[in-house]
Amino acid sequence: MQKALTLIFIMCGILAGQVTIPPPAMEQAKQSDSFVDSIGVNTHFSYLNTTYGNAALMESELIQLGIRHARDGAGNQSISDGVYNTMKAVASTGTNFDLVFDPRTFPSWSQFDAQFASIGISSVFSVEGPIEYDISGDPNWQATLIPYQGTLYATTKGDSNPTIAALPVVLFSLIFNANDLSVENQSAYANFSNMHSYPGGNVPTTSMCCGSQTYISNANIVGSPLPIWATETGYQNDQSDSQGVSDAASGKYIPRIYLNYFNLGVPHTFIYEFADESNTPNDPQQNYGLITYNGTEKQAFTTTANMIKILSDKGATFVPNELAYSLSGSTSNVTHTLLQKRNGRFELVLWLEVASYNLANHTDLTVEPQPVTVNLNPTFSSYNLYDPSISSAVQSSGTSPTSIIVSVYDSPQILELIPFSANPSAPTNVTATVR
Repeated sequence: MQKALTLIFIMCGILAGQVTIPPPAMEQAKQSDSFVDSIGVNTHFSYLNTTYGNAALMESELIQLGIRHARDGAGNQSISDGVYNTMKAVASTGTNFDLVFDPRTFPSWSQFDAQFASIGISSVFSVEGPIEYDISGDPNWQATLIPYQGTLYATTKGDSNPTIAALPVVLFSLIFNANDLSVENQSAYANFSNMHSYPGGNVPTTSMCCGSQTYISNANIVGSPLPIWATETGYQNDQSDSQGVSDAASGKYIPRIYLNYFNLGVPHTFIYEFADESNTPNDPQQNYGLITYNGTEKQAFTTTANMIKILSDKGATFVPNELAYSLSGSTSNVTHTLLQKRNGRFELVLWLEVASYNLANHTDLTVEPQPVTVNLNPTFSSYNLYDPSISSAVQSSGTSPTSIIVSVYDSPQILELIPFSANPSAPTNVTATVR
């Protein structure tokens, strides 16, 4: 009887002109909270004459964002106690720092331990070498940069405080790909390699492995076999600039950068940057923020904050399970990330990896949603569908699914699959759409 029913379903699909639904296949999930922990942002708390000088606003908005890791610079006397107090206050809310050391702002190693004392040792989760020193103006930049990185590594790992000595060290960053090719491998002086992989207003995957700028390949030349952190990447909203995109477009691209980099095994990705530095709409450098100069939250802030709320799952490390499923329907350009929480729930994040903005004429593109069917084995009691671009609340739900139709957009949708706790009942096919 089972074979006859299967044949009927297959024949119905053929008569309707449909492709046979692929059988569920096993895929290994990753820890949901490890994705949340990979999300970072750049800050500039020493820029006191910019938006960052509003300490109360910075603290409040970082709490709303829910991000755990920020990237900022160490300094000597040029960094005031007030700046460190702001960083300490931010850290007390749950955001800790990747602290960058650079000879232009930190030339004296005698003050190394004082940096941690000022901010609080528990407020720092990593240290990093100089930022884009190949454009410093130093004609002997390699002769300065490479010994400095070696001293940073030796000073950190040789520190008498075991908490400081245990901190991971990240390699310096370079701005020009050609300079990556000219530097010998420096993996002996770091725990992680580094890249500044800006997509230039293009689709997020342009900044990874397969576009014209092969940032990952070049980072491997300097730091292989070390894992790579993306300590700067992002989009700016000056639409008069050739690489500027709209708020709506960066609101779709930035969450996708976090997801795509996580899929590639990048442990930490830091978007540049947290806040627009001033009210200067026609200056690209001033318009990279997740919030505007007056604290208005952009779409990228909203979507990222909601993803964090939905996917956070703090606790002990565990080994996620595999999920048996398949995708059918309109699957062209559909990309996904599969996660699992400690309570057994799977979180399947789906999005279209397509252009959301036309850089040539500076207009948003209308991307039509694609109906994708998620085919499951009968092992789940219910499901929830989320749209982080709207809210962290459930948008749609159902029970006992074996197939769920999701309208997939160019911004992430999250399908949460809830397993039976005990004595599973016979499932029935259900469909639902979200958005």
